[in-house]
Amino acid sequence: MKISLVSTRIIKSVLVLAATTGFAFVTGCGVGSDPNRLPTAPVTVTLTLDGKPLADAAISFIQPQNPVPAAGRTDADGVAKMMTYKTDDGAILGEHNVMIIKTEISGKAAASQDSPDYDPNAPAQKVKNLIPEKYNNPGTSGFKAHVQKGDNKFPFELKSK
Repeated sequence: MKISLVSTRIIKSVLVLAATTGFAFVTGCGVGSDPNRLPTAPVTVTLTLDGKPLADAAISFIQPQNPVPAAGRTDADGVAKMMTYKTDDGAILGEHNVMIIKTEISGKAAASQDSPDYDPNAPAQKVKNLIPEKYNNPGTSGFKAHVQKGDNKFPFELKSK
């Protein structure tokens, strides 16, 4: 079987295209990256409630003009590293409203409607806020954060009363 000059050129073109596409994938261009992602900077938040570390609290940075929030959860020392697109990438540059939530859920979780244990009259789980509700809303928390290039550190002191 003879391979024509045209067939040889097609094969070479396909190999070059495959190699270029593979290189773009490995370097992060094209496949796997999102050109619509806004730039982020690392953000570390420290939360205290009445001067004591606030552990296991969820924190969000929200920009009114941007639907992509940054989120984090505090550790035992009240420290959280924020993420937007991937772990520890921080928050999008600019001004953010801050929302903090710490709740406790009590009661038995409802069984799925497909389960033989399903009871439509079962009591719903109860959610209890462990911090004042004003912090649960970015418009009423009273906290803002301006994220800039470089490392950002934000301490937020919450008051129980």
